[in-house]
Amino acid sequence: MVEQKIMNSQQEQVVLQQLNTNQENIFVDILQSIAIAVVLSIFLYVFLVTPNEVDGPSMEPNYNDGDLLFTSKLHRWFNDTTIGDTFGFNYQRGDVVVFQKPGLSDFVKRVIAVPGDTIRIENGVYYVNGERLEEYYNLYNDLRRDGSFLREGDEAIQLGEDEYFLSGDNRNVSHDSRALGPIKDSWIKGKVIFRFWPLSEFGIAERGKSELVQV
Repeated sequence: MVEQKIMNSQQEQVVLQQLNTNQENIFVDILQSIAIAVVLSIFLYVFLVTPNEVDGPSMEPNYNDGDLLFTSKLHRWFNDTTIGDTFGFNYQRGDVVVFQKPGLSDFVKRVIAVPGDTIRIENGVYYVNGERLEEYYNLYNDLRRDGSFLREGDEAIQLGEDEYFLSGDNRNVSHDSRALGPIKDSWIKGKVIFRFWPLSEFGIAERGKSELVQV
């Protein structure tokens, strides 16, 4: 009987040790998972994507106040490079981007003209390189708001080798390159690639289709 009790006690100790070991392993696994998730999140935020929020009505009807977006930093790193040319990381007309002009907050706007282009406004329409820009996405396009940089009827302005002309989709209220002037490549934080809020609009952010039409 004494030997049986000793064996049972030893078996209980073994079981308890195994339970403690399993609990320790689970705790370690949880810590490792959390550490991996934190490191991955930091890597994504620093090198790949960053979250942004639409502030105001200037991108309506396509993006609304409070929409939450993911912006690709790959376009910032590889724009105007061989890699960018190969894998499509160059900014193009119709892209929606996030930029910050020094001293101002972030803006979400659409690329209208790229480095080297000329840009002017005639009869409420953008003309790029002397051709009418036909935009095949929804717009509030009245262009009633004049800017201090480019107004209706002004002579065409040519962009520098690192300059972009950006505009909101709600042209009546948008504070964009018409007032801010050309946007430097170094001010652009990246291209909007995904909208994750509201859930009704959850999905990939496609480039707006447009073309230049001879007149």
